[in-house]
Amino acid sequence: MKPKAIILTFLLLLLLALFSYWYIGRTADAALSMLADLRQGLETENWELVDSRIAVFEQKWEKIIPYWQMLIDHREIDSIEQSLVSMKEFVLVRDREHGLNELAVLEKIIEHIPKRELPLPGNIL
Repeated sequence: MKPKAIILTFLLLLLLALFSYWYIGRTADAALSMLADLRQGLETENWELVDSRIAVFEQKWEKIIPYWQMLIDHREIDSIEQSLVSMKEFVLVRDREHGLNELAVLEKIIEHIPKRELPLPGNIL
């Protein structure tokens, strides 16, 4: 392989990694923002607000999933979906404490994903 082709391939891969990291970070921030609104509703036990925020989050999440499935470990997505289901069930029975607990888990998982995907040698190897 010619040196120019190697350099071009490396640069292309680097640009793809940076774009992926940017996209994951942007969508994770948007998800966390929606979850912050949901947290306010849970803390005040405003169940109508909580129900509407969960519905909005699920709609946005369904749009994010196809792209994240190509970019991140599927176990991370499974963890998010399991946590979301648990939180929804706690909200359904109006269990504020458990709902807040599961929301904290969900937020932590989503916060962690961009850090894992940062294109650094430790994350690549």
